[in-house]
Amino acid sequence: MKNKILILIFLLSVFCVLSAPAYEYPTDPTYGRPLRWRKSAMPVTFKIDDTGTPDCTDEFTAIQNAYQTWENSCSMNWTYGGTGSYVPADWSLNNGININVWCESSWTTVTGAGAGIIAICSYWYSYNSSETWLTDTDIIYNGENYTWSSSGEAGKVDVENLAAHETGHALVLLDLYSGGDAEKTMYGNSNLGETKKRSLDTDDINGARFLYPTPTPTATPTATPTATAVSGLQDWRGQ
Repeated sequence: MKNKILILIFLLSVFCVLSAPAYEYPTDPTYGRPLRWRKSAMPVTFKIDDTGTPDCTDEFTAIQNAYQTWENSCSMNWTYGGTGSYVPADWSLNNGININVWCESSWTTVTGAGAGIIAICSYWYSYNSSETWLTDTDIIYNGENYTWSSSGEAGKVDVENLAAHETGHALVLLDLYSGGDAEKTMYGNSNLGETKKRSLDTDDINGARFLYPTPTPTATPTATPTATAVSGLQDWRGQ
């Protein structure tokens, strides 16, 4: 690797973000190519911290459902790798292990984000003159400042609703904030008890299919040893 660059949330604007009428995605800063998983890397395995959240049951199933919802929309292929003993400090490591983990204390210390941030998806990617590809995505959920539910309870954050949004970041799609985006899974705000992000809007699907066309292209990218590793962070704020 030539360089390793950590780009924090407040510097995300350095990315060149291309916009379609209904979805947005980041590109690498040198060649302007969209960030995406290689076909040769699929299926991409994701894992869940085995402690989950103490607030509810079925959170593991809810997260799996969120990944499956996106997979059903495009050629992206996820596979569930089960649970593991992960801690918040494992979040945002560029180690090829794509984890989902709850943070029950010291949220701001661990993530650098304020209490109003419900969850963050971090991603790492590499690029060279031939291609740009994702290498790692991790999702961390704020268990210190929010109470979670797997059944859409009022006053709580619904796990599948939130995980569906964060999994969209793991593809990598960006937050949307325009008034016409309010019904989309990638809309960047939500109300407690909300469940509508569990189902994708047509524009969410179009974004996923732009990055991962269906049917899957037959060409397999060829990796080269010289590349630049870059990190970016996506955050999701509640109202």
